[in-house]
Amino acid sequence: LIHSRDQQIELLRIDAAGLDASGQRLAAWDAYLKLADFTAEDPAFLKINDQYTVRSDRWISGRLAALWAAASPGERTVIKEKLAARRPALENPRTAADLRHYLAYLDTLPGASEVRLALARYLVDHSHPQQAEVELLQLAATGDVQMKAAASQLLSKISAKADGKSLRGPGDWPRGHVDAELTSVNATPTIISRGTNPPNPGPSATYRPLRIEQDFWPRASSMQWFISLDCSEIAGRNMWGDDVFHLSADQNSLARQYRDSNLVHGAQLGHLLYVALGGQIMAIDTRQDHATPEGDLLWPLQAQDAFDREPARPHRGPSSNAVRTNRPPLYHFYGRKRMNGAAGIALGSLGPVTPRGVVYQDDNELKCVDPVTGTTLWARTDIPLGCELFGDGELVIAADVGGKDAYGMRLTDGALLGKRERPKSEWLLTAGRNVAQLTSAASHGNRYQLTVTDVWAQKQLYQVELPRTSKFSVIEPNAVAVLDQAGQFRLIDVQSGRLVVDEKLDPVPNVQAIHTMRADDDLFVFVSGPVESQVRPLGQPFDYPIVNGPVYAFNIKTGKQLWSGPAIVRNRGVYLSQPTVVPLLIFADRKFSHSATSGNRSQLRVLCLDKRTGETVYRNDQVPDSSVARFSIRAENDTPPVVS
Repeated sequence: LIHSRDQQIELLRIDAAGLDASGQRLAAWDAYLKLADFTAEDPAFLKINDQYTVRSDRWISGRLAALWAAASPGERTVIKEKLAARRPALENPRTAADLRHYLAYLDTLPGASEVRLALARYLVDHSHPQQAEVELLQLAATGDVQMKAAASQLLSKISAKADGKSLRGPGDWPRGHVDAELTSVNATPTIISRGTNPPNPGPSATYRPLRIEQDFWPRASSMQWFISLDCSEIAGRNMWGDDVFHLSADQNSLARQYRDSNLVHGAQLGHLLYVALGGQIMAIDTRQDHATPEGDLLWPLQAQDAFDREPARPHRGPSSNAVRTNRPPLYHFYGRKRMNGAAGIALGSLGPVTPRGVVYQDDNELKCVDPVTGTTLWARTDIPLGCELFGDGELVIAADVGGKDAYGMRLTDGALLGKRERPKSEWLLTAGRNVAQLTSAASHGNRYQLTVTDVWAQKQLYQVELPRTSKFSVIEPNAVAVLDQAGQFRLIDVQSGRLVVDEKLDPVPNVQAIHTMRADDDLFVFVSGPVESQVRPLGQPFDYPIVNGPVYAFNIKTGKQLWSGPAIVRNRGVYLSQPTVVPLLIFADRKFSHSATSGNRSQLRVLCLDKRTGETVYRNDQVPDSSVARFSIRAENDTPPVVS
């Protein structure tokens, strides 16, 4: 009855699945690998049902992982022997084909780490840094100490080359006397234009920090990201404050209601940046080790998606979800920003960004794609529209904003594992499988209840009751800071559900807000009371707030304060996206005054604190004002070290 390759593949799939379902695990193992060998040169797209399609290598990988998890000790012994027999030679491989083939199907099983390390080394040696970094990031996330150390060493080598500059840390800065002078220089930043679109030829764009909601390996890249207020440009600065990256977005692809920089967010996977912008996901290579811009925008590219040519691609049928007009708000005012209503459904959502795949939802399907090529690995159309997506390297959770369910899928192959109850609004942020939510306390209506919940395990990891007057700060990608009226400060790691900092600070009367800034393992907390109206920020108040109160510094690893006491700052504007290695906390603002002789006048002010001690090292309240709205902070840790 078999007359075509597609029919042969379908027969092999049915045979393997049937043996697995009947409990014949070892026979099923052989059948799955028979299908793997048959499709090795050209993976096929398997139509499991009308609403779920998956590439053959991913389907086989997911089934083999499930089979291993269910195997008895005796069966595992036999499977290990079969694994050893298939393992390719790891010393001096001439090509990467055998290593890739092994990992495509067996990458979650014992012995895969050694194969992955060999593949990563091959890719590094043969100048394929994108693919090498993705493999190493996956290896670094394992629990194997030796593999983690080897991966970290190679990642450092790749990062040093990709960042294009020696990365000496803040510990190299000298201590002691500060020389300062005010000079006139050409302040036009040097920006390396990237991508096929030229920079905006009009007036200089105004930027705000791009919200990075996921960072798979935080120390892999030192870049800070910015988005123009009209969403037309993405810019990147390195840890020294140099503008080194610029990409113009196609304005024709952005509907007017989506040109809100508050809604734009991204995720980092090493030196790969993924940005949810105007209903599409952009994948950008941010390395600085290549002179031409062709490799910067990796996808979307029309020819990349194999499903566009695949007739088995699922299509969504009629659904009541498709005509929803009311999408209730999911996040609290303090939390992440999302668009509500029907427009929010059309905008789509970015899910887990991992070395094994990038998950996102567009208008009609939930899909997982290859991080580098954008090729679709699996797709489903039975998940409600407009879900909030989160998860980790194993699990994708799609929370139905308009309903009560959260759907769980295996990231490897998209298999639907079940449903859980969606945590109630209002959320602050998600990290991994966990959600931090802020609700009214059951015991007292005038109090908040802050809870961190593992959605899939339906397990509460952390909970605390707080006065309604408490102030919050969301620290992307994984933490929440809170200060109550009594001065109790807490920092909660949402990804682990652990209380990191729990310190009693000096109470500040009439606290208006708290702001936070993270620099590697250090966290700076700015507590502010009412501010003078004469002092104005140099940018958007959310990103350049005026601070009137104490400033604290904490080490996140130890949970303890870095300074002997707080620094007291009176009505100063702080820049919350300062270069990470600059040894100073820099405040800059504009102050207006009026006198009978000189009338109305304004002047710029600069204040610098030593990050290590909190002491004032520079203050200048008489900087001549300027009509230019932009400013930058740059550092050179050379001879001599300079901050400008």
